Amino acid sequence: GVNKTRLTGGEPTLRRDLVEIVGGLSALEGVDQVGMTSNGIVLGRHLRDLRGAGLTHLNVSLDTLREERFERMTRRSGKGLRKVLAAVDDALGLGFQKVKLNVVVMKGENEDEVLDFVELARDRPLNVR
Repeated sequence: GVNKTRLTGGEPTLRRDLVEIVGGLSALEGVDQVGMTSNGIVLGRHLRDLRGAGLTHLNVSLDTLREERFERMTRRSGKGLRKVLAAVDDALGLGFQKVKLNVVVMKGENEDEVLDFVELARDRPLNVR
C-alpha cells in the first residue's frame, strides 16, 4: 500500500485548498508521511496550518544564500530570501520530521556557496541536498 505522499510541481502553496488537501491525505489509512516541495516564498504564511493538517516532511528549493543573487535567479525583488530562510527556521521549530533544502549547484552561478550551505546546516537538523 501507499504510506508516503508528496505534493510538488508548480508551487503547492498557491492552492487555496492546500491545507484541506494535506489533511485529506494525512487522514488516509496507512499514510504516515505527507511531504511537500516549495520555493518557500509564501510558505511561512501556511506552515502552522499545514503542520496541524498532517504535513510531516518539507523540501524547500533554494539555490543561493545571497540576496542579490536570489533576486536575480528567482526574478523576485524585496525580501524573498529572508522569507524563505524564516520559513525554514519556522519549519524546524514546528517539529517537521524532515526539512530538506534542494540546492542546484551551477558552474559560474553559485558553486562558490557550497560551504555556505554546509555552514547553514551545521547546527540545524537540516538536510542539504
